[in-house]
Amino acid sequence: TDPVEVTLMCRESLRQFLELSCPEAPKSLIADLLFGDPIEHSSASRQDDLRSLYGSLHEVKICDPAAGTGTFPVGMLRLLSESMSRLGELLVSDPDFEARVSSGMWVDPSNALQLKKHIIENSLYGCDIDRSAVRIARLRFWLEILRECPSPDEMPVLYFSLITGDAL
Repeated sequence: TDPVEVTLMCRESLRQFLELSCPEAPKSLIADLLFGDPIEHSSASRQDDLRSLYGSLHEVKICDPAAGTGTFPVGMLRLLSESMSRLGELLVSDPDFEARVSSGMWVDPSNALQLKKHIIENSLYGCDIDRSAVRIARLRFWLEILRECPSPDEMPVLYFSLITGDAL
């Protein structure tokens, strides 16, 4: 699948999910977050919206029943990581957000390695009938993690939710 199409599918999927899971958040805020536009965060109500969006992204579950070599799941990994990092930057001085991060309730978005590890292990699921394609998808996840890892001996153990099987 063309990367431009996958990026659009990922953004639109998350946009619809966030609009349903965070109905109080302005749709323009969700669009700005997912499409990379600047986000202003001056008001207290906006902080509540930002926390709500982060919580939803932290808990989202995404399943690709025909994952192939992982183009869609890797696209979602990148978009989730980018969006949660942006929200983390906006919420860095928010006491409620900091309390949830420090207690371990939410992953620290400033730690890219832990953030991607959390997303891979808790949010992304998929299967494909082609065993080789699933292996390639897992390798692509490892490469995404390797981009964030300071040295190869610190690579985390990942449990992938990508399996070989027939979704039908």
